[in-house]
Amino acid sequence: MTASPTGRTRAQTVLVLCALALAPAPALGQSGDPEFRASISQTVSAGTNRGLADPAEDPRFSSNTTLNLGWSRATARDSLSLAGSAGINASLGDDAEDPVVPVAPRVALDYARQGTTTRLSLGASLRVDRAEDQDFVLDSASDPGTGSSGDLRLTTEEGLQIDGGLSAGLGWDLGPLDSLNASARVSRTEFVDVSTADGSTDAGASLGWTRTLSPLWRGTLSTGLNQVVSDGENADSIRASLNGSLNYQESDDRSFTAGLGIVVIDAESDDEIVTRFSGNLRGSFELSSRDSLSLGVDQNVTPGADGALVTRTGASADWTREVTGVDTVIFGLGATRQSVVSGDADDSTLYRASVTYRRQILPGANLTAGYTFRNSTDAAEPSHTVSLGITLPLFP
Repeated sequence: MTASPTGRTRAQTVLVLCALALAPAPALGQSGDPEFRASISQTVSAGTNRGLADPAEDPRFSSNTTLNLGWSRATARDSLSLAGSAGINASLGDDAEDPVVPVAPRVALDYARQGTTTRLSLGASLRVDRAEDQDFVLDSASDPGTGSSGDLRLTTEEGLQIDGGLSAGLGWDLGPLDSLNASARVSRTEFVDVSTADGSTDAGASLGWTRTLSPLWRGTLSTGLNQVVSDGENADSIRASLNGSLNYQESDDRSFTAGLGIVVIDAESDDEIVTRFSGNLRGSFELSSRDSLSLGVDQNVTPGADGALVTRTGASADWTREVTGVDTVIFGLGATRQSVVSGDADDSTLYRASVTYRRQILPGANLTAGYTFRNSTDAAEPSHTVSLGITLPLFP
């Protein structure tokens, strides 16, 4: 891969992304009561080969303190929300080059307006992470049981990855059973002090038609087009897709979704157009009054954070058991396979298994403890991590 942009270009990109994420939303049409939320979370953890590196990293101990802030205001037609978080991470270990670093500052702004037969949504976001942390992670302290497959490991350098994005959506009710939805988005990924990964820009639009088949069943047909432009050696690409899905929704604990689609990719690195199938099968099942199960299998072709076009195939299972009214145990399993379609990246597979215990100690306050096993085909040895965390509201 090529070197990252110059310092001046990096600074300009960061300023632009900040401006996009903090851009003002439309004013609310009617007065609504604002709601302000604030909480602080503290997590301590210890793990081996936490970066899934080869050769393996030394054991590392870390302490993560995060402040979460949120503000929202809603009326009969409009809603506006602003959320953000930031903190400090302290690490101890031979591989911890920077003992104390900022924690993933994130800002998200969302606006929605509901008309009689139309809907409007606008969004902006900014996220800053340590580049070396962008792999398959289950954060048992902050979001138990929802481990998902993010970008596979891009770099072991301790630089920054900055993601900014804008989105807009429109919806129309065509009748009592039919609706039409259109959306557009643009996102930018930038790396700072990282020479082994390149920034990229992803822009796209989609159009979908939804038909209500019964009070519990809906069918959707959608099409989309997006373009990825990479700053480095990864080839630019254009991606077109056509998807159909069927959704069953009885409650949050009883739902089912099945989808199938086709993706056509025109990448500069290939002499011919590449065609891939995409699909998903997901379900949430209430096994008893205290047990629920979530299952998922999916495959899609998406751009990686550095612009490489990849096919991701994943499977996950999470079982939640409510031991008492305030105690919950979550068991999770997952695997993700990343195969490169175009660009300069290696195929890889990641696995994870986890168990998380969560106790509500006060309204809005939770104590969590967890163990996570992770392994990768690129790693010298698996990673074992134990963690203990607490989240407290700053005011009732």
